[in-house]
Amino acid sequence: MTSFNDDRVLSEIDYLVIGRRIGKTNTVTALIRHEQAMAHVREEYQQLALRGTPITLAEWKDMRMNSWERDFLIPYLDDEALCWTVQHNLSNCSVRRANPCSTYEDALVNLLAPELMKRLQEKT
Repeated sequence: MTSFNDDRVLSEIDYLVIGRRIGKTNTVTALIRHEQAMAHVREEYQQLALRGTPITLAEWKDMRMNSWERDFLIPYLDDEALCWTVQHNLSNCSVRRANPCSTYEDALVNLLAPELMKRLQEKT
């Protein structure tokens, strides 16, 4: 894989990831952060981004990843795997619900995200 250097040469996977993560704001800082993160993502997971089909729930549950790899692969999950992952993460959040929600974190974890998940699951 080509790394970010003085010539600003990027590999195909760099273009894919940067395009998904930061859109058209290709700043040098974002590229350097991306390169630092990619140093922690194994090649086998980088190749999943290039295969052209989403990662299924069965594949996702079978993977053993570090945090960098997990963050990297989220945009490549199919809808079922993404919904499962969101539900899993929500169930492990430590934010307790106030009634009514009193903080942004409380509202997001206990009200908004669960409602969004319910609506998405009804559509799929």
